[in-house]
Amino acid sequence: CRAFAEWMAGAIAPRNVAGLADQSRHNLYPVDLDLLVERHELLGMTRERLVESLPVLRGMSPEPSFPDGAPSYRRSKERAASTGA
Repeated sequence: CRAFAEWMAGAIAPRNVAGLADQSRHNLYPVDLDLLVERHELLGMTRERLVESLPVLRGMSPEPSFPDGAPSYRRSKERAASTGA
């Protein structure tokens, strides 16, 4: 098991932007998004593409798109605000 962990740490080292395989972290890895953007090329992404992806990386889902005329929560709130309801 230890040999595999050492092999894995060496295998991911060239793209290890998250400090993976650091045993002191106990498999808990915070992400420095500024550093992630700075090192976009290590991930094979353009800076622009990575920045576009940040909401998803932060756990935020993109806002759903509804066909015209379909109800949406935002439109309902806007309509209520404009009518004073």
